Amino acid sequence: MKKFIFKRLETLATKDVNNFTTNFGLTIRRVLHKPISIIFKVVLRVVYKQKIIVDRKIKLDKHKSYIFASNHSFYFDGPAVIATVDRNFYSLFGATEQLHVEIRTLFIWLNGLIYVDRFDKQSRKDSVIKMNKVLQAGNSILIFPEGRWNDSENLLCQKLFAGPYNLSVQNKIEVVPVSVYNDDKNHIYVSYGEPLKLYEYDTKDKGIEVLRDSLATLYYEQIEKHSEFFKREDIKGDIHIHYMDSRMKEYSNAHFPSDYCWDDELFTYKENDDLEDVWKDIDKVNINVKNIDKFKDILQELAIRKKYNFKDYMNENYKKKY
Repeated sequence: MKKFIFKRLETLATKDVNNFTTNFGLTIRRVLHKPISIIFKVVLRVVYKQKIIVDRKIKLDKHKSYIFASNHSFYFDGPAVIATVDRNFYSLFGATEQLHVEIRTLFIWLNGLIYVDRFDKQSRKDSVIKMNKVLQAGNSILIFPEGRWNDSENLLCQKLFAGPYNLSVQNKIEVVPVSVYNDDKNHIYVSYGEPLKLYEYDTKDKGIEVLRDSLATLYYEQIEKHSEFFKREDIKGDIHIHYMDSRMKEYSNAHFPSDYCWDDELFTYKENDDLEDVWKDIDKVNINVKNIDKFKDILQELAIRKKYNFKDYMNENYKKKY
């Protein structure tokens, strides 16, 4: 049985736009969502010791489809939304290494899963067609517009991909922001924001800005309410290394292989960052006593970035610890 399920999950990576689901699959998932979410909530509590708490509920039209857009920073954020939302949705799932038999992935598939290879242009295009089909059939969608876990110490929400806005415009469907926060006591808090009519905004940038502001506000409220405050001096050693260690530990929950290429997994939305270009070409510059004053600040900033580069840290340390 386990081998059969494993093969079934593996085929999700090759399903085309016409065969990724069926009308029966869409219908039965709408019917079975409530028992699936209840069972999943119990499984999270009993098997994984995770208690789900809803901070903020909203009343949604039971006859409408929605695009749920969630922040993304830890292993159980997707399952927490499945366990608490009031209707079926298909999750956009880009974690290739996790298409194996485990309770979490199995339940996501039972609830509805659209696989996307984040590094394949055609797969990304196909995933949009699949999501449109799901929405047009009367089901909903869950998408993580940050694209990957937020590992930044300083950003409540990373820059978002345009998926929620484009889907909203194409289908005239509202987007529901969802913030998920976990503490160190196995509590997961879920907060739902008011539906946003992103399709009413004339530009993608404005629509995404509104969504990002909403996600960041919800997340900030959860941090303020549920986090334990501490003084910087209470942390022994380098506080930034301490933070990267805590993020690395969270990745270990996903059971990535020890030789995993973190350069691929930890991709981010491409920002316009002049320092990134400087970083690539700094070795070509002849720095001497005559021009050191001009480069001093840049070199200091680059040194800090290199020391606390999370991709490098994961590549150097993950195999040693996990």
